[in-house]
Amino acid sequence: MKILLMPDYDSTREDMGFDESDDYDNDAILFQQGFDSDIIEVEDGETFTIPEDYSGQIVEDGNCYYITIEVVPGSWEQWHMEEGESIIDPGVYRLEGDLIREIESNEKLF
Repeated sequence: MKILLMPDYDSTREDMGFDESDDYDNDAILFQQGFDSDIIEVEDGETFTIPEDYSGQIVEDGNCYYITIEVVPGSWEQWHMEEGESIIDPGVYRLEGDLIREIESNEKLF
């Protein structure tokens, strides 16, 4: 499975030295956001991390995946995810066949 890791818009803008109230070029922010993106390849059974201030998106053709996250301790929520449909939030995950299981979120790490 291939995942596009992309920094979020606000962190890219801040890294470029612009404040929210500044007059800045939106296209330059989007270009830099794309430039700072990376694709990772995850094999079945591997653990992967979506860093804080980033999001992940599956970029593989034709495959369907299910993502499972812990909503509250002891309660799991699962939903179907297709290419381009859902964003994977920051956290630590494991790929188990067609299931992306959240191991822990970044909020729990810090």
